[in-house]
Amino acid sequence: MLLAAGCASQTKHEWLTFFFDGVSNPRGAPLPAPPGHLPGETTPLPPARVTALAEPPMFVHQPYADRKCVECHASNYSQRLKGEVSAICTGCHKMFLVKAKYTHAPVEDGQCTLCHQPHQAQEKFLLVKNSRELCFDCHDPEYIAKIPACSQSDATPCTACHNPHQEDRRFLLHGLVKKTFPAQKPTPEK
Repeated sequence: MLLAAGCASQTKHEWLTFFFDGVSNPRGAPLPAPPGHLPGETTPLPPARVTALAEPPMFVHQPYADRKCVECHASNYSQRLKGEVSAICTGCHKMFLVKAKYTHAPVEDGQCTLCHQPHQAQEKFLLVKNSRELCFDCHDPEYIAKIPACSQSDATPCTACHNPHQEDRRFLLHGLVKKTFPAQKPTPEK
């Protein structure tokens, strides 16, 4: 009985007006004028409050921006991918098909989305987070701090010296790095 009564238009209107102002009457009767106003007089809306939020720029993957969902997905309305993530990514990013002497493990395993967002991100190159923080998700920062070349560069991104994907030089050092570092591991402190 109570459930049936709760569905009547008048009852719904009473409940809605209890919680919200300005709910229109289901019988089409005009709403009562707010206090201090004449019936039929329009009340101007307050100006919209604009808050200036300093949002970081958003980097967008071009197929996503162009709404070309079927480049990666089974259809425009499906989350199912056309295939393995690495195969989809290398379909456009063919530079990763060229083999290098050394390949970063996530790249070799086809885990592109471990580091990159597929649609949009607040970090350049669609990274899931700041590149230095991202490296330290897998690489121990305390160990890295013991490497002389790395210990002097707290603010420098790891990618200033290391290619995050693949390279022909050890430790994924890219060609911009002039000095070759010895392949010596730092000795643990005792």
